[in-house]
Amino acid sequence: MPSTHSALSICVATTIGLKEGWDSPLFALAIVIAFIIMADAAGVRR
Repeated sequence: MPSTHSALSICVATTIGLKEGWDSPLFALAIVIAFIIMADAAGVRR
């Protein structure tokens, strides 16, 4: 199961993508932060 933090970060990134546009710098930043959160969550679960 995905962590709550991962799900929330992807939800925020998706919302930013829908509102600001998929090619906006804010969406790119949100995706980078979401990947960092997911990598951290995967590392903790090992």
